[in-house]
Amino acid sequence: LRTPLTVLKGELQVVLQDKKVTPEKYKTAITSSLEEVDRLIALSTRLLRLSAGPASQSEECVVKDVLHITLSRLRPLLNKKHLSIKQHVIPIVVPMAEADLVEVLSVIIDNAIKYSSFGDVIELYAKVENQKVEISIIDKGPGIAPQDMPHIFERFYRSKQAVDGGYGLGLALAQKLVVEAGGTIAVESRPGRTCFSVHLPG
Repeated sequence: LRTPLTVLKGELQVVLQDKKVTPEKYKTAITSSLEEVDRLIALSTRLLRLSAGPASQSEECVVKDVLHITLSRLRPLLNKKHLSIKQHVIPIVVPMAEADLVEVLSVIIDNAIKYSSFGDVIELYAKVENQKVEISIIDKGPGIAPQDMPHIFERFYRSKQAVDGGYGLGLALAQKLVVEAGGTIAVESRPGRTCFSVHLPG
């Protein structure tokens, strides 16, 4: 929490100490501060969820509906890089709260967007195999470095190749939510292809 708070405080102090500050600078500082506040809210939410006990597993959701919600939320990021989605999804119900599965898929698809090149295609699959539901997200990014693979689900782990200022909590939370639902999450990666697979009870 210290880093975003320090950034927030520093930006506000600079503006307050500037005797020639203009309304435009005030607006820029406030906008930047609001972005940091949003980051702090997201960070706090994920930290609380990571420290919470298992949620009730009495809820169910439809994978196709969850993907629709997730893609709607991420549409601005997809459009910004002119990315397209290729889906092969059959109607499947899984024993997981809709909000939790939205969080899991948001984390994985958001990462796919970050590491995809302009105009790439991200592939989404959902199928039933061996009485298990398998949800796969495939991107054509540079791949995950071999030295990073054993650590990507660790809390606060960030690769040297990370492309944003995240905190290394997304995949840790995704794994926790999937495991609580009785499932597993795995990844296979090589240059030009990374596939995250979520397996849940059918």
